[in-house]
This record gives sequence, structure tokens and C-alpha cells, in this order.
Amino acid sequence: MGNKKKRHSQQQSAGTARPLISVCMIVKDEEANLERCLNSVRPIADEIIVVDTGSTDRTVEIARQYGARVSSFQWCDDFAAARNAALDQARGAWVLQIDADEELTPEAIRNMRRVVENAPSRCWGYHIPERVHYIRDRVPALNLAYRLLLFRNHPHLRYYSRIHEHIRYTGPSPELEFPFVDDLVLDHHGYVADEAELRKKQERNQRLLEAAIAAEPEEPFPVAW
Repeated sequence: MGNKKKRHSQQQSAGTARPLISVCMIVKDEEANLERCLNSVRPIADEIIVVDTGSTDRTVEIARQYGARVSSFQWCDDFAAARNAALDQARGAWVLQIDADEELTPEAIRNMRRVVENAPSRCWGYHIPERVHYIRDRVPALNLAYRLLLFRNHPHLRYYSRIHEHIRYTGPSPELEFPFVDDLVLDHHGYVADEAELRKKQERNQRLLEAAIAAEPEEPFPVAW
């Protein structure tokens, strides 16, 4: 609760000098992907926040080269906790949550600031299209999914669930909207990795899913994906 209050007071005191867009990331050993991602967000980011969960490669060095504010987080098998640690540091009016194996398309770069600057007051976030690239039968393919990755920076918006983490609004119940917007496309390259890397991801996800089911047996979201 203390972090929420502190973040809210910082936002209020910043006044007109408050940054518009905070790009928030959690990373670990992403030197192969990070530059591509940071190059894509740099044109629209007023600040870049990178929370490192234990990298042993050049991830932290690369992030600092791009002017990111880097902090460490003790990994605890909980993606929501790590993402909330990044949110606690965000000063912008809006947050773009992105991963190192993702990148904004040129279309998204052109439209991002216009979308948030013109957002109606009742709109607290946008579901944006993510093109997930992968290999099927040795042939490149992709899926399209909409995810709530761009949202207002407010203490009542927090991440929940240790895997397949998602934003929840925790305050009173005004008429808020989280519409879908088609001109902020994001590309996800994480499933074009080699078989060994994909197997590591699957094993990690299996472990976290089992822990999530044990902790929240009535929560449908973690096992719905």
C-alpha cells in the first residue's frame, strides 16, 4: 500500500512536467533481443524502466546504454510481482508494458502518442494487437491476439496472477473503458527461438501454472490460455 501511495503522490506533484509515456519492462538474459525492442520504443518513450530479474549476460549494460532506469528484482516465480515492481517506478501518465522479445511496428510508433493524447477521460487503457510469430512444420506463421498493454498509470491498476499476469482495476466502479485499437500493432518474436529455449519456457510455465492452481484454485484465468 505504501508504494501505491508514494507513486500516486509523485504523479500529482509532477504537475505539467509529468512524462507522458513510461515504457516498463522486466528482463532476464535478453541481450539477443533487447536492442531491437529498445530501438522500437525509444521514439515514443519519455522514460524507460527496466527491472532485471537476474541477468548474467549484457542485458543490464545494453539497457543503460539506451538511457533506461535499471533496477534489480529478486525473482520469486511471480510475473505479476515483477511487473508491479516496474509500475512502482513509473512516473508517466501512461504505461506501455512490453517484453524484450517484442517490438513496436512503425505504425505503432507513428500513432502511439496521438492515441494517448486524445484518449477520452473514461478510457483507462487500450487492448492492442500483438502478432505472435512462430514456426509450424518449419514454416513461419503467426497468430493475432489483443492484449491490454497500454494503460493509465494509476494505483488502482495492478497486475495479478503469477503467470499469464493481467491488469485489474481495484478501485471504485466508475464507467471505465478499455477499448481495442487496431493501429498500435506489436510484434512478438519469442516463439521463434530454438527448440531448447522453447522447452525451457514450457518447463517454467508448467511450474508456474501448477503453483498458480495450488494458490488460487478458483481463479480461471491462469489456466485459460
